[in-house]
Amino acid sequence: MSGGGRMAGQTLVRAEYLIADPSRGAAGTIRDAALVIDGNTIAAVGPWSELEPRYRHLTPLGGPDGWLAIPGLVNAHHHGRGVSTLCVGMADAPLELWLPEFILYRGYDVHANTLYAATRMLRSGITTSIESHLGAGPLPTFCDGVEASLRAYRDAGARVAFAVGCYEQQEVTYLNAEGWLARLPETLRQEVRARLDYARIRLTVDEYLEAFERFHARCATEFPLARVMLNPRGLQWASEAFLRRVAETAARHQAGIHTHLLETLYQRTYAERRFNASAVDVLERSGLLGPRTSVAHAVWVTGRDVERLAATQTTVVTNASSNLRLGSGVVPLNALRARGVNVAVGLDSATLFDDDDMLKEMRLVATLHRRGALGETWLSPYEALAMATVGGARAALLEGQIGRLLPGYRADLTILDMTRVREGYVDPRADLPALALARAQTADVDTVIVDGEVLLRGGRFTRLDERQVAAALRESWQAHEAERNGEAAEFLTKLRPHLVAAYEGWESSAYDPYVSINSRT
Repeated sequence: MSGGGRMAGQTLVRAEYLIADPSRGAAGTIRDAALVIDGNTIAAVGPWSELEPRYRHLTPLGGPDGWLAIPGLVNAHHHGRGVSTLCVGMADAPLELWLPEFILYRGYDVHANTLYAATRMLRSGITTSIESHLGAGPLPTFCDGVEASLRAYRDAGARVAFAVGCYEQQEVTYLNAEGWLARLPETLRQEVRARLDYARIRLTVDEYLEAFERFHARCATEFPLARVMLNPRGLQWASEAFLRRVAETAARHQAGIHTHLLETLYQRTYAERRFNASAVDVLERSGLLGPRTSVAHAVWVTGRDVERLAATQTTVVTNASSNLRLGSGVVPLNALRARGVNVAVGLDSATLFDDDDMLKEMRLVATLHRRGALGETWLSPYEALAMATVGGARAALLEGQIGRLLPGYRADLTILDMTRVREGYVDPRADLPALALARAQTADVDTVIVDGEVLLRGGRFTRLDERQVAAALRESWQAHEAERNGEAAEFLTKLRPHLVAAYEGWESSAYDPYVSINSRT
């Protein structure tokens, strides 16, 4: 690793445009702007003509042409996967068929994998993320994994809300494990127990909460850019008693809760069959919903669910790419926003182009929810940016600290080079910041600053040697290639038809879509 880019004293940034507050749209944008960083905090923001006389003793970073400064982006849901699932032979498939394939995603160094993921996010302009973590026991092994991940974010210089997670029950399917296993052929049943023995590596509830409290206490001194959240993973993997204990622990520590919610049709059917209630109702009566809670996906929420999420001020994190790749569906974003639900954007470690590009994801979110009805208002580039900054800050419990470029906020910002964006011809009347948001991608990210430290400058990392990070990652995976052998793939092929059969009859034609996109009659 190299020396890093933290500068002593004050730093002056100059940009052709600066979006200080994405929630205000074009009105929150300053042309020929200046921003002053004092330590890790934004000290002043305004037109260059107003601030330059007060800070002319500082050499500016940037200039009057070409740069667009925006708040650092927030990836509000991911899993810390540096290596893509596609790269280990996991083909995209419906979630219930895809999850068992994680027996192929094993035998890697947690620190190396997370550090590589963190560098990819920084290169995309992401300065803060919420990692939905899942660790394996026993407790010492689980804690070693959490610590390795937190060290990786610290080494990268990235900000993270680390949602420590564990399963409590049913992992192979949402069904009772023994009842489902009894229906399998004997040889396959034995192989499932050998290869998918989740009970052997699962923590007890007491152990899980002990691990959370241990790292919650350590973050302030050892991992200052990290905060630890609770993560019961999802209703289908938890009892109500467990959810209540999570809620009680979160309330005691004023900690955040991050969990999966209604990602697929089968999860909705599961909640209805098990509880005779909506999954949202179960989470609410368990005490999990509220302004400190964010739920990922929420694709299969009902109209009443939307009302409850709004009433409890729970954040929804949309993961458009992931839901498309796994065929899960499309979140009812317009209905959520109409009811005032805070929505953030997550990459879920599975973007449509497998590139962790948050700028592309913002456009996908904005475009996916357009409807052809005349007079309907579409999501603007500024609104998509607000979801990926202001909305993400609230999800990470950092509202008022990040997500805007305003005095008193932490100095987390991303600077785009608009050279490629404006190639060819651009009409002088065009809204250049909106155009950049509509066209920019990771390759256009020039500079990234987190907590006042320049981590990327001119497209090059200042603190890390990117080649060394990639080499360490590659070596850790190569050392365990034998564990991802053909026998595991053959086992998954044999298992798949039994998984399909397990959910037979769980689909329904009685659902009423939020929107119609076509019609065969």
